Amino acid sequence: LVEGCDYEHWLIVLRPPDAFPDREEISQHCVATLAEALGSQKAARESIYAVSTKYYYGFSCKVGREVAHRIESIPGVKWVLPDSFLGGEERGYGGK
Repeated sequence: LVEGCDYEHWLIVLRPPDAFPDREEISQHCVATLAEALGSQKAARESIYAVSTKYYYGFSCKVGREVAHRIESIPGVKWVLPDSFLGGEERGYGGK
C-alpha cells in the first residue's frame, strides 16, 4: 500500500486526443469516460473532483477499487493510479 492513498481517490490519465479540444470538451469527455464505468453521467459528475486540461489529459475521482478496475478497461484510458488524499472527511477539494 502507498502511504497517503486511501484507494478511494484515483487519478485517471487518458490518451491525448488527436485534435485540440477546449476545456469544456475535455471535461465532457472525462465525465463520459467515467460514466461508462459507473453507468450514469450524474454519478460520474458527482464523483469527479479535478480535471486536468493543460499538461496531461485526465481527471481525479472518488470511486471504489472495483470501479477503478473497470475504468482500466475503457478504451482511451492510459493509467489508473491511486491519488494521494490527505483531507480526511473534508469535502472541499478546491476544484471548480
